[in-house]
Amino acid sequence: MAENMGNPYETNLTLSEDLDEAVRQINNQIYKLEKQKELLENINLDNLKIDEMLWHQICESPLKYNEKGLSRILQKVFPDAKDFYIEGHFLTFYLNGFHCGISIDESYDMAIFKRGTPNLQYILDRKDAVVNRLYETASILNTFRNGKILNNVKLVLKTETIDEKDWKDYFTTNMIHNNLEANETNDYDR
Repeated sequence: MAENMGNPYETNLTLSEDLDEAVRQINNQIYKLEKQKELLENINLDNLKIDEMLWHQICESPLKYNEKGLSRILQKVFPDAKDFYIEGHFLTFYLNGFHCGISIDESYDMAIFKRGTPNLQYILDRKDAVVNRLYETASILNTFRNGKILNNVKLVLKTETIDEKDWKDYFTTNMIHNNLEANETNDYDR
């Protein structure tokens, strides 16, 4: 025999609440899709002004996994970039000789990938030109942030990921130290 399901009025009330919640969720999805549609329809291709905030709104749309579409958008932001492709949660590309990436998810990450590099000292040992290009590349990428998001181009090495402030502090401190040592050696040789 079937168990007593309790008061039929309570069962109908609970079912009604469940149905109302399902309809509310559908309406939220429709609203979100309408906003995405409006965003994509209103992008002015001739005068595209894109920053990271707009980028992540675009990445919430079905365009998120359209590698060619996303590449065309970022090509307008970084005209010197090339070889775009989706890798994990990044659209990656080459800029200024470095493998870079901008996240296509909600993490708002930007990175310069040096996965074959063991540590920051290895980069420093390769002389100032490499360090200067890192600074320059981070600066170019940070223009995309448009002052709306804290600048933080992460440096992804073989075994660690380092925030921009930390890798810049390391280079600044150690470049000054190395320059002082070089000057002391030159003074001693005189």
